[in-house]
Formats: sequence, C-alpha cells, structure tokens
Amino acid sequence: MKLKVYVAGAIRGDRRFIESYRGLISHVEARTDCEALAEMSLVGRGEKLEDDAAIYARDRGWLDRAQVMVAEISAPSLGVGYEIAYALHVRKIPVLALKHASVKRSSAMLEGNDSPLFEIQTYRSESELLEHTDRFIETHSRRRQ
Repeated sequence: MKLKVYVAGAIRGDRRFIESYRGLISHVEARTDCEALAEMSLVGRGEKLEDDAAIYARDRGWLDRAQVMVAEISAPSLGVGYEIAYALHVRKIPVLALKHASVKRSSAMLEGNDSPLFEIQTYRSESELLEHTDRFIETHSRRRQ
C-alpha cells in the first residue's frame, strides 16, 4: 500500500521557492511507494479556482487522506501554516517542513515547535531537499509496516 503524502507550499503569495515546491511534488509523485496528494498544475499557474470554499474542501480532503505531510516553508504562507497545524493537531500525522538556507528565520510557531511529530530541515540545493524528503518518507513507511 502506498504512503499518502500531502505536499504543501505557497501558491497564491510569495512564489520565490515555487521551483523547490514543484520539484518536491514531482519527486514524491515519481516514487512508486507514495501517492502525492497535491496538484502539479496549481504550481505552474497559481490557484485559479474562484471559490475559496472549493479550494478548502479539496485541500482538506487531501489532508484527511494523508498519512504524512511534507511542506516547503521558505515562503511565508498562512495557508501552509494552517495546513501544518491541522496535520499536527487534528490529524496527528508526522510533518516535515523544509526551509531553504537563504531564509534565516521562519515563523516562531514553527521554529519553536518541539512536537515529536514535527521536524524542520534546512536545504541548500534541490538534491538536499529531496534527500531530506526521502529520509522522512522511508522512516514513516517503515513505521507503518
């Protein structure tokens, strides 16, 4: 059975790290042991659904099916912060937050979170981003067996 991975990143706001988010989705989708719960088409053009309730329902559905979450947090995003809180406190699933080394500080609510279900890793390159992701997925795939 494939591990269901919710992949999160900034869509509407700051898009400086959109290529990292795009690479993250592609990488998770390419793994034969994972199902990526994200939509690559949103990354290229930004969110186009006019109805915020439809966006919420779609993303909440993905989160409700997810077994783990991987979030690119380099760009500030209220939506990603909300999704992380939902994953940790409502769903109680493990979350990996990935931050580019050029970002010195992110939210204190993330940086100060010591939950055993939550970790932040810093990356300097796409290969490092994917290495952190693979390690996280492999750890949580083994725990499910």
